Amino acid sequence: MALLIEVFGVDLYFAKQFYQLEGSQWILRDNFWTKSILHDTLKNILLSVYLLIIFWYFIQSSMNKKQNIFFKLAIFNVLLVVLAVSFLKQTTNVSCPWSLSMFGGDLEYHGTFKFFQTNQYLGQCFPGGHVSSVYSFLGFYFYAKLFAANKAKFLLSAILIAGLMLDISQQLRGAHFFSHNLWTLIIAWLSSLSLTMYATSKIANKT
Repeated sequence: MALLIEVFGVDLYFAKQFYQLEGSQWILRDNFWTKSILHDTLKNILLSVYLLIIFWYFIQSSMNKKQNIFFKLAIFNVLLVVLAVSFLKQTTNVSCPWSLSMFGGDLEYHGTFKFFQTNQYLGQCFPGGHVSSVYSFLGFYFYAKLFAANKAKFLLSAILIAGLMLDISQQLRGAHFFSHNLWTLIIAWLSSLSLTMYATSKIANKT
């Protein structure tokens, strides 16, 4: 799906709609709500939540051995996803919409997976970094599926809604194309699922 979005020009379509909606400029790029609140402040809040989860884990005594394993993997997954996305951003050389000439910047558009066709520096905008701070918590959804099934759907909905909110906010700023954040969701989902399946397999082999 993420590949089809680029093939059929969905990224450019949405970016053009947002750009025109803002009067052919990214007026929300440094807006108080999109920049200060939904980007800077929320990033700090999510970091605080992550640290509080780690703190709670070390002081709690209610988990059994199996729960401990999966919860530690969920904690580790947050770090893994954020670092993986950060690494990809630094190595893929993909522009943000706001850097492109068609949107007021000075760079020509290259498809997300055509970055290797140029030696020109284009940017560090793929995959979406900001949404990784939300989607990286998907590991806790997989934990909930195993040990708190009644809370799993709520947790998944909360993560996806929060991620979509940040996704739209970043698109409105001209910081990312739609597919940039979709790829981050895919990376986070596969990472969370893989760790859960690995741990499940290891535990099953020991019993």
